[in-house]
Amino acid sequence: MNSTNPRKFFSTRAIVAAAMFIAMAVVLSYVKIDLAATSRLSLKYVPVFLSGMWLGPVWGGIIGGVSDIIAATLQYGGPTPLLSIAPILTGVLPGLFALLWAQPGKEWQKVLRVAVMVVLTNLLASALVGSWAQGVISGTPFWPMAVSRLPAIAVRTLPEVVLVYMLSKLERVIFEQDVKKS
Repeated sequence: MNSTNPRKFFSTRAIVAAAMFIAMAVVLSYVKIDLAATSRLSLKYVPVFLSGMWLGPVWGGIIGGVSDIIAATLQYGGPTPLLSIAPILTGVLPGLFALLWAQPGKEWQKVLRVAVMVVLTNLLASALVGSWAQGVISGTPFWPMAVSRLPAIAVRTLPEVVLVYMLSKLERVIFEQDVKKS
């Protein structure tokens, strides 16, 4: 569904899918394990990855940002704009990777693409940008912050790869099949 056509971009299907991804990310933000003061294990980014892959980098960024703002408001009383940069990137980067890697391939190539996409997105968005933002807010230097967050990022990466790959097979079912008339 990754389209630059404005009609498809603002289609009912895209808007409903965006709302669904936002709702899933907000609900999954409540399912977390605190590993340290600055590290949490959560699968809240799986819907954001998928939204970027399926709807494109713009929708992915919107969904990442809106879901983060809603979840932060519900859980912590309000969002911190600096911390919203990483979730926005978590939606944008998979969308860009999907545009670059749109060609069909063998199954192992698809798994490898998803793995590379998730790993690079986690490194760039969470490990670098997220650690920088968290460090600025807490007054902690970048490297100690990044090192303290890396174990949680590493632990969540494998389940994210598996879930994103398995769920990515549903794109055709959700977005490309026409509803059969009875």
